Amino acid sequence: MQYNLLKMSRVLSLFLCATLFVSCSKDNLDSQSQSKNSNFTVINPDELYGRWNISEMVSSPEVDLNGDTVHNQNLLAETDCFNSMYIIFDKDNTFETNNARMTFEGGTGDSFECRSPRVDYGKWTVSNDTLLLTMNVDDMEYTHAKKLILGSNTFAFDVAKLESDQYVEDPGDTDASSITILELEYTKAN
Repeated sequence: MQYNLLKMSRVLSLFLCATLFVSCSKDNLDSQSQSKNSNFTVINPDELYGRWNISEMVSSPEVDLNGDTVHNQNLLAETDCFNSMYIIFDKDNTFETNNARMTFEGGTGDSFECRSPRVDYGKWTVSNDTLLLTMNVDDMEYTHAKKLILGSNTFAFDVAKLESDQYVEDPGDTDASSITILELEYTKAN
């Protein structure tokens, strides 16, 4: 059986849209992110225009995807499969996202393979501190509301297991199966 982390990355990217992920405490965010989010409940769309690259993908619990016996919460330390993930917010309220793809084989060894990334498109809007994304994935339209934690050059949001199940067929016996929520952080590209 295969575990398709690509689809989970879509959810990740779902905000981005998509494809996979778990929760972490707000302690992992820098103090600027925390203070800005706690002081401002309205996000101006102008703050999101442009390209954002994935900078953290924090899971709970820690996992060892690469089999080196070192467990990490940041999945970017476990594999480079997600390094190409980004989102571009255009002023016409459309977005483009590059979503990582990965497959898992269940059972002993937790072997996985990175696949070619997939680009998805959709519409976006912001209401107060919530990002609303509408996109088409495998001929199905999905709308997701993501409460953003906005920093001076970062934003983050959580993706719950329930959401990622829309995109991922988990064989249920991999190290990644224990992930219930992910927090994705994106950093503004220069």
